Amino acid sequence: MKLRALLFPLLLVLAAALLLFQLNRSMAGIAATPPMIAVHLMLAALLLLPLWLNKAWLGRKLADAGWPALRAQGKVRFILIYGVLGRGVPLTLFVFGMSSVAQSKPALAMGPALLFWLLMGGVFASSQWRQLERANQTQDKQ
Repeated sequence: MKLRALLFPLLLVLAAALLLFQLNRSMAGIAATPPMIAVHLMLAALLLLPLWLNKAWLGRKLADAGWPALRAQGKVRFILIYGVLGRGVPLTLFVFGMSSVAQSKPALAMGPALLFWLLMGGVFASSQWRQLERANQTQDKQ
């Protein structure tokens, strides 16, 4: 893996952490203490690094086995692994963490909102599945 491929996600995490910290600072009045900055770095990493790893996983699967092998494993499996686990869980942890930081306590009353982000991960994966299907059909025609 190239150095650039490793540094880019880390730079995105730093930029996202800075943005999140500024949002919480302006909206919730959070002080700029080292623990708060560390919490925002962790939240940004919870969101971005799993998404990057998920993208790398899909790219590796497509490069190794190709789309027909991935399609043979089934759409439901793809949606569960790529969507719910790979996209929905990081989004859910991110929303939970941001709400907990803003309220200074765990935001456990957010059950429906957290479930929404898990479902959105499935929707994202379903959309990705359709895009891969269309790309494979276009390749087969050429």
